[in-house]
Amino acid sequence: MSPDKCKTTLTIINFHLNAYFLTFKMTLSVQSMILDIIEI
Repeated sequence: MSPDKCKTTLTIINFHLNAYFLTFKMTLSVQSMILDIIEI
């Protein structure tokens, strides 16, 4: 595997991980918002 292809693969994986993490954080904040509303 050429270093260039390896670098591209890592970039893609990194991008997907970041997207997943952002989605996860957004889901958590939405859940806490809903819980706050329910408690009121």
